[in-house]
Amino acid sequence: MVVKDVAASEFELLAQNGYPNGVPIGDGFDEDDDSSQSLSTFVAGLDEAWGAVARLGLQRHAVEIQTLGYTVIKPEHIGSSKFTQEALRATLDVAKRRRGVEYNIVNGVPELDLYGHGADKEANERYILLESDKYLLFEDRVFEQIILNEQVLALFTLLLGSGRTLDRMYSLYRHGNTPALPLHTDGYDQSPFTSSPSYMAATWCLTDFMGAHDGATCYVPGTHRFNRRPTKHESYKNIGQSRSIYAPAGSVLLHNGSVWHGAPTRRAEGVRVSVNLFYNSGNLPPADGYRGKEPEGMLERNPLRFAQLLGHKVRDGEILTRGEVIDGLQGEDRVYDASGASETVYGGGKRDARLAAGIKKGLL
Repeated sequence: MVVKDVAASEFELLAQNGYPNGVPIGDGFDEDDDSSQSLSTFVAGLDEAWGAVARLGLQRHAVEIQTLGYTVIKPEHIGSSKFTQEALRATLDVAKRRRGVEYNIVNGVPELDLYGHGADKEANERYILLESDKYLLFEDRVFEQIILNEQVLALFTLLLGSGRTLDRMYSLYRHGNTPALPLHTDGYDQSPFTSSPSYMAATWCLTDFMGAHDGATCYVPGTHRFNRRPTKHESYKNIGQSRSIYAPAGSVLLHNGSVWHGAPTRRAEGVRVSVNLFYNSGNLPPADGYRGKEPEGMLERNPLRFAQLLGHKVRDGEILTRGEVIDGLQGEDRVYDASGASETVYGGGKRDARLAAGIKKGLL
């Protein structure tokens, strides 16, 4: 609980310690100082965020994500099995419609020699490109419900703060021929990272995640405190020190973007399916660039929080139009082809640009 209502005001305490008029001379403190107001806003926001976590019974998850760097929210806290099945159906439909692939989650897909073997970075880039569908939000209303999930938003807000945005949303399929994914971090370009979290990921398990044999996501607990990416050597060597996740379909994995995580080679039959969401601190434009492209009626049928997650500014309970959104928010849009692959990127997106170029040249 965040403590409020201190017995004596700060000015009374200062006066008692001999400061004239309750204000120390020459230290720049002023009751009208902007930093004083921002602190008040911060504390109020923290109170509100913790209140939501407590109301939903998520205190243990809040402690885990702060301490371990990740947590698993079980299906009973997320939604009905019917919702999970609906999300799985919508996700599989996108793969069939965009790429002509019909995944059989029980028997898998034909073994295609597309990726090579082992935990190879280039093989993983090829796998992520060919076994995923980006830019999902506009494909089905079930994806709108996913990004508005109350439990995920409560923990996301506690970790990152309220003024944060959805960075990207995509599906991912892992079958028996997908390579191991070396340990890595999400969303950070330079080391050392900032001490405050600025990136968070949510993995919606649409099928079971059943440990290392299943190639399930694995984490090295506490590594978010290192505030750096693993070295290339650590990425491969230390995957054996990670903990693979066991989570039934309908669970959601949440992790701080700076915790080291990956996935071992999947040896189970069938196909494992997830929808992956990434949230950023709001300092960078969202990778998917949904704002301003929403289908008619999407913003109207959802709460204001939905518009904020897409990067809209809200003032006095109203969504500002694109023309009213002020400085520093232009230029982030990307153009996507029919498969959802990014063709033009905001500055710094070298990896996406490289993959897009590979598609155009027929290399991938």
